[in-house]
Amino acid sequence: MEKLLVLGTGGGLTTECYNTCFLLQNQDQYFLVDTGAGAQILNQIQKANVTLNQIHDIFISHKHVDHLLGVFPLLRVICQEMRQNKYQGNVNLYCSKEVHEIIERFILDTFHGMHIDIYHKNVIFHEIENEQEYSIIGYQVKVLDLFPKEDIVQFGFQTKLNNGKDFTFLGDVPCSKKNFNSLAYFR
Repeated sequence: MEKLLVLGTGGGLTTECYNTCFLLQNQDQYFLVDTGAGAQILNQIQKANVTLNQIHDIFISHKHVDHLLGVFPLLRVICQEMRQNKYQGNVNLYCSKEVHEIIERFILDTFHGMHIDIYHKNVIFHEIENEQEYSIIGYQVKVLDLFPKEDIVQFGFQTKLNNGKDFTFLGDVPCSKKNFNSLAYFR
C-alpha cells in the first residue's frame, strides 16, 4: 500500500495545529519528511497508527525550528526503544551538513550517556547535496537543492511513486527556475 500521511500543516508558530511534516508509506515502511517543532511529533505519528519501529528514514529539509526541532524528542525515544530492544535496525537521517552539525551538538549536550552511545551506533547521517540519489523505502529519491532566496541551505526531493506519478517535495520555497531541468529527471 502506498499513502501520504500528513502529520501537520501549520506554519512556523502554530498553536492550534502541528507544523508541516508528513510520512510517505510504501507497504509497511515509512519515510518521515521533516519533524515539526517539538515533542508533539510523537503524538502525530501515534495518531497516524504508525509505530516508531516502522520509521527508519527521516529527511530534514532545513534548519528552521518548525522543520527540525521534532527530531530531538523523536531520536530520544527511538534511542530509548533501541536500548529496550523495541526498535530494530538503524535510523537513516538525510540532511545538510549544517543540520547534521546542529543535531550532533544538541544530542551531545542534552542526551544521557547511554542514549548517546546508541545514537552514535545506530543513527546514520547522510549529508545530502544537490542531485544525489538514495534508495529509500523502495523509492529512488533524488535530492534537490531548492535555491531559496534567503541565506539558508534548503533541500527537497523528487521520486516516482509506484503508481507512476512523480512526487516532489519543495520544503518552504516555491519552485526555483534552477530546478526546472532537475524536475524533468524522471520524465
